[in-house]
Amino acid sequence: MTNELLKKTENFIKDEDTAVLSSIDENGYPRTAAMSSIKTEGIKTIWFSTGTNSHKAKNLKRNCKASVCYYATGSNITLIGEVAIVEDMDIKKQLWVDWFIEHFPLGVTDPNYCILKFETKYIQVWLEGNFEEFYLD
Repeated sequence: MTNELLKKTENFIKDEDTAVLSSIDENGYPRTAAMSSIKTEGIKTIWFSTGTNSHKAKNLKRNCKASVCYYATGSNITLIGEVAIVEDMDIKKQLWVDWFIEHFPLGVTDPNYCILKFETKYIQVWLEGNFEEFYLD
């Protein structure tokens, strides 16, 4: 991937508020959910929040393999990788967003609040008429 396309891809992901996260359910089928993307670190690491009792968290505890997709008119970034469920209080505090209170009424200490850390292994990019795919080290 050219440096220019990589930078455009990173900016595309950073600028999009919503992504689609797919996990594998207990029967081996994909389960897809729209998620707020709360922080990105280039194309390598994406952070989300969910409830510890959600289907997503349950699926990811069983099988950490997942896919994340960002889409906007004419462009599509698909990432394949693994998710870790993070319950470290320092990280939860760093990534807390005020509107989370709607989902976690006890705030950052709500036992249902956890963070999902997605680590990219493979990426497909369709951006501005360019298609690239590659594995990350």
